[in-house]
Amino acid sequence: MSSIVGRGAVAAAEQSGIDLLMIDDDADLMRLMQRASTRAGHRFVGVADAWGALDALSRQTFDLLLVDMNIPGTGGTEILGEIRAAGHSAPAIVLTGDIGSVNLDSLRSLGVVATAEKSSDFERLMRAVDEAVRGDQAA
Repeated sequence: MSSIVGRGAVAAAEQSGIDLLMIDDDADLMRLMQRASTRAGHRFVGVADAWGALDALSRQTFDLLLVDMNIPGTGGTEILGEIRAAGHSAPAIVLTGDIGSVNLDSLRSLGVVATAEKSSDFERLMRAVDEAVRGDQAA
């Protein structure tokens, strides 16, 4: 299963050891992401809703957020708005089942740096994390 995470993600993680917060109600994807992130050297926290996200953010600083756009009860845009209103500025990657329905430019004001399709190749999601890590290191 070592093929899940590309070499670039591992190299970036070794340099950064970032703290990831994933906000998603898909338990299977959450488990996959936790395993891959931990294997890559990241510290991972997963929550299923906005309240869990705000609670986690009140206790810890995160370097990157992975946010599902379609969480039941509260959408990803609303969750990101609440997170920003609470003063948290970590960049975010938006996860969606329909990448065509997401306009990245309209989400940039909420700190979104990339989008990733949930049903696509899992390695592509890890590359998006890697690119966000490298972009953060370059800043």
